[in-house]
Amino acid sequence: MRREAMPLPRVEVAVILDFMCPWSFIGMRSLQIARERFAGRLDFAPVAFTPFEFDPPGTYPPEGLDWTAYCQGYGPEKARFLLEQKLPRAFALGKDVGINFRMERRIVHTADVNTALTLAQRHGVAEEFVQETLSRHFEHLE
Repeated sequence: MRREAMPLPRVEVAVILDFMCPWSFIGMRSLQIARERFAGRLDFAPVAFTPFEFDPPGTYPPEGLDWTAYCQGYGPEKARFLLEQKLPRAFALGKDVGINFRMERRIVHTADVNTALTLAQRHGVAEEFVQETLSRHFEHLE
């Protein structure tokens, strides 16, 4: 008697993604590592993305805002926390998952890239688009 293989447990992931947030990149890279680690044991569905932009349009000039200046806009106490504690922690965790964050990045509005993400989802290439876009922003300063 032939036994049919049991279907793999299905994993469905929904991500609220901010292209300017280092934690979004860390989460996506961690998901990529989990997919590789559990290949053949779990069935990962395509990620369902919801694009998000923390600051409303018009907050930054068209050329963007230097990351340090952006943090300083929250006042000296919060800027110190962001620049001396929160970002170094994110950058260290990023390094653990293979991300080489660059501090000299700029904060820019993401309405256009969020629209592109919506199109990428329709065409089944959203995860690749997200990984590449996050890498270009955080590691390659594009």
